[in-house]
Amino acid sequence: MGDAPDRNREFKYYQLTEKGKKQLLVEESKWKRMAEAVASVMWPAAEEG
Repeated sequence: MGDAPDRNREFKYYQLTEKGKKQLLVEESKWKRMAEAVASVMWPAAEEG
């Protein structure tokens, strides 16, 4: 077997800024609302319980 092409790849690490953390919370909140709306349409019986 040959070596994987990315075997010598360098890893980069990133850290969120305070502004980024706040934006992540906003986006996460929007995503949760949308996911709940989709779930309520796809599986309405689960909402009734």
